[in-house]
Amino acid sequence: PKFSLIFKTASTNPPVPSFLKINLDYLKQFEKRLVNMEAVKRVGRLSSEYNYLGQVTVKTFENQEAQFKIYKRFKDYFVHSSLVNDTYQIQQEDSELLLGYMQLFWSLKLDGDLLSTAKISFQKGEEFPLKNDLLLKVLNQEASQINLFEKNLIKSQITLKVGDESFYLQKNNEKLYVIHKKTLQTLVYPLNDAKLLSLDFQKEEQFK
Repeated sequence: PKFSLIFKTASTNPPVPSFLKINLDYLKQFEKRLVNMEAVKRVGRLSSEYNYLGQVTVKTFENQEAQFKIYKRFKDYFVHSSLVNDTYQIQQEDSELLLGYMQLFWSLKLDGDLLSTAKISFQKGEEFPLKNDLLLKVLNQEASQINLFEKNLIKSQITLKVGDESFYLQKNNEKLYVIHKKTLQTLVYPLNDAKLLSLDFQKEEQFK
């Protein structure tokens, strides 16, 4: 992975999707652990035996920028810090912190207030308020992940409108996909309830 964190503005690069917010709790947790990180030992110059794994760029509240490049050799992990221009061996749990997914810094949850006024429409039908309690219960939860949906796999004829954002709704036998129309960024929700799995996305009356 390669991404940037800007603590002063509580933002990330790549930026948080327009329909989500920053996960402030995780951002604060990350900052605290980063500050308290301790090296196992100084390594200095790295040889070709060290495998590059990723990079995190951090901008502090004082707008100071620091780059942390993560490497691995056998079972050990190492980080090169631009602050001191040196390399250190670190604990595995600290490497997991630096190698975390970008989505950990995003709150994978749609705005609850906007969901209360969400509207839904079918391909040739009128737009109406979403009243299906089962679906609303899922959408008010945090998604398990966010990814990009392949455009050629979109088969949905259902549009969900939450505030100013529009999504396709699509499901299979295991998951619900909420696909942002503009970017194809997709929130994925596991479907563990038999009633949810039985929802027929071809029957408009089930969503009123």
